[in-house]
Amino acid sequence: NINLEIASSMQDKTYLRKTNIKTKVLFGVFNQGNIARRLDDDNDHFNIFTPFGDSKDILSNDNVFADKNHMLAKFINYTYSGLLKDGKYNSGAIFDYKNSPNQVNMEWFNAKHTDKTSSLAQAKHQLMKLKTLGLKSIKSNKTIQELLDMNRSTLESKFDVDFKGNYPFPDNFTDKLFDKMLRLEHNRWNAYHYLNGWEYSEDKNKSIKEHDCLLPIEDFPKYFKDKKRLTDLIEWDIYSFMYLPNYLAEAGYEIVDKEKIILNKGNKQCKTKHSDYL
Repeated sequence: NINLEIASSMQDKTYLRKTNIKTKVLFGVFNQGNIARRLDDDNDHFNIFTPFGDSKDILSNDNVFADKNHMLAKFINYTYSGLLKDGKYNSGAIFDYKNSPNQVNMEWFNAKHTDKTSSLAQAKHQLMKLKTLGLKSIKSNKTIQELLDMNRSTLESKFDVDFKGNYPFPDNFTDKLFDKMLRLEHNRWNAYHYLNGWEYSEDKNKSIKEHDCLLPIEDFPKYFKDKKRLTDLIEWDIYSFMYLPNYLAEAGYEIVDKEKIILNKGNKQCKTKHSDYL
């Protein structure tokens, strides 16, 4: 009962909490007493809940230690720390984590706890971003440079925008897939921070969990009048998906189009094992 009460309160904790919208709540359960099935069967009381998970899957080594996710989070933190070429977007950046991890690790070591947890949350969301674009990532033995070239080609083929940096603030976020992805990331970032106790403040103060960007992205022009400032702000959201080819290549993963994954017919085993997907 306590867990259900906590889960139900989540719908009032997202950045949409002041609007008349019901939030779909996803939460993991260990499934003792078939609680997940009982919640799924009771649409009258629990129609907004989608339970998932099983203890033997949730408590796997990969999930407990999350080495891959921490590696991606370190790259994210490193990118946002402005250590890439001139602090600007560099589509060909290779972090060379395996051979020379010192800079990446040192930046991670010196990062604030709130920045680390935010980077970890963004790393976990990369699966959803790929799924939104009809993509997946699979383990590969190709070189980092080969993976980067292939990953970038696959990702960029989904957009009609040739992003090189200094992207103008969109007039709306519905015409282009690129702009939808931009808004998707900012919505995720908003929700994550509100769920973790942050609040909007005109005077940003991370030490007390206040931030001036905790707003619907469509409202940014009302609060930030300088066009250069608007351009700089949305690049933080754009980097979240435009650097995916770099992060995944470094971690040894190839981005592939789900429609192009070849499956054996009938009941034969898929050529790519499920466990190989990140």
